[in-house]
Amino acid sequence: MTINGQEVQMDKICRRTEDSKNYWVYTPTTNEGLAFLITQFKYTETVNVHKVFVNIYNQETELEFKISAQGFVEAWKKSEQIL
Repeated sequence: MTINGQEVQMDKICRRTEDSKNYWVYTPTTNEGLAFLITQFKYTETVNVHKVFVNIYNQETELEFKISAQGFVEAWKKSEQIL
C-alpha cells in the first residue's frame, strides 16, 4: 500500500461483523511502517492512500482515496491516556 507516496508493507486481516458481513483491516507490518503512518496523520492535513488489488483471476483494480487527518492528534492523545 502506498501512503502519501511511500510504500508501506501491510498485513491484511479479515473480520466479520455481527450481521455476518466480512471486511478487511489493514495494519502496518513493521514498527517503522506504523510510526510513518502515525506521523502522516499527525503532521499532514490529508493522508493519500493507493492500493492495487489483484483478484484470483489476476485482474488488477486500483483504489485511491484521501483520509482527512483532522482531529487525529486529539484522538491519539485520548487513546494514550486510556493505555
